[in-house]
Amino acid sequence: LALEKAGRDLERAGGARGVILLVSDGESNCPDQSRPPCDVAKELASSGIDITVNTVGFQISEVGRSELRCIAEA
Repeated sequence: LALEKAGRDLERAGGARGVILLVSDGESNCPDQSRPPCDVAKELASSGIDITVNTVGFQISEVGRSELRCIAEA
């Protein structure tokens, strides 16, 4: 959800470029989240904004690490 909102903020700002720093302490578990975070990252990458998402994980599981890697690579 945080990634999605940050992407919307960049779009509303009208910028052609942006950087998001995503810090996580685990795998995604938002109850309101309807889409996997990697899918959100892929959507942002194809939105026309030159975007970089840097990810940082603290004491995360292998699942969380995989999610963060997928987000950064997208």
